[in-house]
Amino acid sequence: MAHKLMMWGAIEDDGTLLAAGQLRTTPAYSGTGYVYLEADTIPKRLQQIVDNFNAVESSTDAVPSHLAAELLYRFVTLHPFKNGNGRMGRLLAAYAARAAGVPFMLHLSNGHSKAPQHYQQVLRHADNHARDTSSLQSFILECMHLQWQNAVTYAGLPVQDAAAR
Repeated sequence: MAHKLMMWGAIEDDGTLLAAGQLRTTPAYSGTGYVYLEADTIPKRLQQIVDNFNAVESSTDAVPSHLAAELLYRFVTLHPFKNGNGRMGRLLAAYAARAAGVPFMLHLSNGHSKAPQHYQQVLRHADNHARDTSSLQSFILECMHLQWQNAVTYAGLPVQDAAAR
C-alpha cells in the first residue's frame, strides 16, 4: 500500500503509467550488473523480510541503525517493484529507526553534497562483502548524528564537541 501511495501517478521512462503498488513480474537488473531474484520468489521473500523485521524489532535490544540497515538492504536487494525500490527502501529504513526508538524520521543524508554517492557506495560494499551491512549502519549513524546535531542547534541548545570533553 505504501508503494502505491508513494508512486501513484508516476510515469515510466517510456511515458506509460507506472504500476504503483504492483510487484514486478519480470526480471530486473541493476546498472552495476547486480541480478535481482526471480520475480516469482518475491512474495515469499518479502514475507520473510517482514517476519525477520518483526522478530528483531520486537526484541528489547533492537539497535536502530542495525534494524534500519538490514531492512533497507534486504528490501532494495529484493527489488520487488519495477520502480521506486530505493525510495521505498529509504522510507522503510526511516520507519525501522522510528520503531526502534529514534524520536524523529530518519533522512538518509549525511550533509555532504555527495550523500547519494555515499549511500550507493555503502550498498555496493554490502553487495561485495557477503551482505555485510556494517558500512550502511555506519552511514545511517552518521545521518542520525547530523540530525541530532541539527535538532539541538535549532532548539537553541549548545553543541559540545566530543573531543573537547
